[in-house]
Amino acid sequence: MSSFPILFDEFLLNNPFMSIYPTKTKNIVIRGDYSFDIDPPECDHIIDEYKLKIVIYNDFPNKLPKVFEMENKIPRHNTIFHVNQDHSLCLGSTLNILKSLKKNPDLNSYAKNFLIPYLYDTSRLLEDKTRTRYHGELSHGNKGLIEEYKELFELDHKNQVLDTIYLLTLPYQLAKEIKCSCGCGRKLKDCDFKNTIKKYKKYAAESWYQKHLENIIKRGYRWEKINLIY
Repeated sequence: MSSFPILFDEFLLNNPFMSIYPTKTKNIVIRGDYSFDIDPPECDHIIDEYKLKIVIYNDFPNKLPKVFEMENKIPRHNTIFHVNQDHSLCLGSTLNILKSLKKNPDLNSYAKNFLIPYLYDTSRLLEDKTRTRYHGELSHGNKGLIEEYKELFELDHKNQVLDTIYLLTLPYQLAKEIKCSCGCGRKLKDCDFKNTIKKYKKYAAESWYQKHLENIIKRGYRWEKINLIY
């Protein structure tokens, strides 16, 4: 958080009706009216405004912000609007957002890449719930995570995805001696997929991947773990 001006000043300049709100914690809270004017090609021109609270944690960008809509404009219990159980907005998979923030670790990029697309699609759905999301959407829960991780890791099957997350829980010196999760049959160190593992190790800690894998399994996702050990 030491580079506060770099991380947040541009966002506050671009959103003059939002400001830092006092808090007793080390976290930063930004609240206010967040407006946008989006006119994408071949889709609706939307001008709208939401009253938001954004909680930025002390270890941002390693821990993602949480965004809350404060006036119940977005229905809490209609699944098409992708609102989490704690009423924070579901802006995408955590891993994909972490990946983006490693490249551009500032709040303005976070808003541009995830918050604005979510709010734009939400405003269209509030006008007509039969519309599809212009920016696309994931299925809910584990199904949506696996869909996105297949794309991120460039894999075909859910077991490959879960085996890949498992490899990401391990130190690379150990993981490289294990059978690759892509299905090639070789050790990871002998497969080009090792570059994917190395890349994603930069986006989150081994402990994060471990907890993430445990949460996926706890939510009832069956993992038919392949024999990764030679």
